[in-house]
Amino acid sequence: MARRSRGIDASYRTIPGRAGRAIAGTSTRGFCAMSYAARHPYLFAWAGSFSGAVDIVHNGPVAAVIGAEAIADGGGRQDVFGSRRANLITWRAANPYDLAGNLRGLALYLATRSGQPERGRRVDFVEEQIYEMNLAFRRRLLELDIDHVWHDRGPGRHTWPHWQADLRDSLPLMLATFACPPAAPSAFSYTSAAQAYEVYGWRVTLRRPVTDFSTLDVIGPGGFAVTGVGAAGIVTPPAFRPGSCHRVRIQAGESGPRRGGRRRRSGRAAPEGAARRRRRSPVGRDHRRRVISRSWWRRRPGPAGAR
Repeated sequence: MARRSRGIDASYRTIPGRAGRAIAGTSTRGFCAMSYAARHPYLFAWAGSFSGAVDIVHNGPVAAVIGAEAIADGGGRQDVFGSRRANLITWRAANPYDLAGNLRGLALYLATRSGQPERGRRVDFVEEQIYEMNLAFRRRLLELDIDHVWHDRGPGRHTWPHWQADLRDSLPLMLATFACPPAAPSAFSYTSAAQAYEVYGWRVTLRRPVTDFSTLDVIGPGGFAVTGVGAAGIVTPPAFRPGSCHRVRIQAGESGPRRGGRRRRSGRAAPEGAARRRRRSPVGRDHRRRVISRSWWRRRPGPAGAR
């Protein structure tokens, strides 16, 4: 997604960077918009869904719809995510509902209809299911205390005239976000099932026996924690000038039984290249979920002559 964004910036007269990007879509494209925004929150300032399928895991009929669309596109029924029963983690890894916490800090817009009849027409089964997904997604956002604009339009069908009205309604909010874009957060929580991911300048690479979610919790300049299974390599955003010398203190939890609390190590570090800090720590064994690494650092004066 990051490469595609750079390709768009190179081909069109855009404002490159998160502050100048928005993503939105209808129906399955609404799913894609929220899924991409949740997996790549550092790329977008605004995300919108117009009758989007924003919870593909907890809704039964949507699996058949996804399979039918895959067949219509010339593929197989399970070509998109595989069997939901056998590959549940693959479905959840792209599901906006499961990744809702990653959307904190974005401006969000959700519009949906109930699918109930309007002007004597019959019930729209697709929009009826979409409505249930959006209600569940909204409840999740409220549980997480994530700001969003919500429009329950009442009776209505899964059709383009309604989505065009949603687009007209959302454009002023999108432009207002561009005029005063949200800043990239210094403290955040990010969840992913990817083997490696980058978010807001942080890079996490995992070695693990099974595919599972991991969560990076950054608490600002005070430290970070990663939760998951396996072992993780963590690279922070640039923090010091290349070639500068600093004293650091690291406290880290151990993966197995330990005595005397946490390990404590102190010493000097001389940043190189982009001046990023790097750590590799175990998570746990036998697929147990536990904290990978929790580190606090304190900048101290270096030796005489240090830059």
